[in-house]
Amino acid sequence: MKFTNAFTEDFVLTDDILSIGQMAKERKKQNPKTIDATIGALLNDQGVLLAFPTVEQILKSQDSTKVRAYPPVDGGKPFKKSLKQWVFQDSLAAIEAAFKLEVLATPGASGALSNVLANYVTKGDMVILPDIFWSNYAAIINATEAGHVTYPMFKNNAFNIEGFKKTTELIAKETNKVVVLLNDPCQNPTGYSLSKVELEQLIAHLDQLGKSYPVVLIYDIAYLDYADEHYEDTRKRFLSFTNIASSMLITIAFSASKTFGIYGYRGGGVVALSKDEAVIQEFSRVALYKARSTWSCPPTEPIFLMNTLEDNALLQQSFFKELSEVRHLLQQRAKAFIEEAKAVGLVHYPYVSGFFVTIPVLQPKVVFERLKAKDIFVVPLSGAIRVALAAISVDEIKGLAAKIKQEI
Repeated sequence: MKFTNAFTEDFVLTDDILSIGQMAKERKKQNPKTIDATIGALLNDQGVLLAFPTVEQILKSQDSTKVRAYPPVDGGKPFKKSLKQWVFQDSLAAIEAAFKLEVLATPGASGALSNVLANYVTKGDMVILPDIFWSNYAAIINATEAGHVTYPMFKNNAFNIEGFKKTTELIAKETNKVVVLLNDPCQNPTGYSLSKVELEQLIAHLDQLGKSYPVVLIYDIAYLDYADEHYEDTRKRFLSFTNIASSMLITIAFSASKTFGIYGYRGGGVVALSKDEAVIQEFSRVALYKARSTWSCPPTEPIFLMNTLEDNALLQQSFFKELSEVRHLLQQRAKAFIEEAKAVGLVHYPYVSGFFVTIPVLQPKVVFERLKAKDIFVVPLSGAIRVALAAISVDEIKGLAAKIKQEI
């Protein structure tokens, strides 16, 4: 007897990062010196999930009757304001002057991606990805019956804009639609961030295609708040959008889970931008319908957290100070690894900032097993292994690049 439908026959996770992470945790109980560089969550130097005191304070102050109540499907007007302000900050005025906007609260950035992809692609469509990407993208796309195609992400240690243009033009002609999924800044898994010029070139190209085809850019900013050496630079990248002339749709997937270190609370949202009000009205209609028919309503805690930070300047400044300290900690870890990798000749993909660094290898599963035998846990990818800098201390990083180089 067969119980599932035919479409679900190929629903298999190609790699299960959470399972590998659990394996590393179990091993660490037996050997405390085990290095667990698997999960994309910020841990302190003692290996404990990092907590922001201001976030903890706010979450503990909630009225339980409000937490337990159903929130609006879209998150509500205060949340919409809070999310726009948080995502764009100093660039908000320029964005609001240039576009029509809509906001939807979602369970994490993954909920945002799932919602947008479910509404904008289907069988016969192709989502355009770089050839190095977070594996769950493929699973989310597959659940829509669409396919995906990749372009070579790097050329001469920089973003391969020519490869991107060639692939998008080809797909536009084949499918009469262009849907691009871009994780930037701090791309998972490489840690690469597009430069100002690279992002402007990418947007200009999509805008040109948008004059002839429907173009949807899904801009995954899950690691936005950990990008750039100076925090005030993080939101300037959105100004690259303001020169768009076509009616292309930009959907920005935000992760409150990553920004505030509340991974299990599944906080997030999507901000939609377009010059065309009809495109935004359509987004609002289909996004709300899909949300209501899947998760029904978003989690209340992240909504309460973001609304509280928006309304309380003192708490917001307190959080920014804590975030600055954590960003500095992550930058220290990255510097330590990158410098050692250079010293021992360990080649990695271009890294700018963020939670991960990725090393190209010919046999990732073989290297994974070799490292595991030495109680070093990384994540095997297609043609590479990923090291989660966010999860290991500077002391654990010392000598790690050399150990990895030895097993490749």
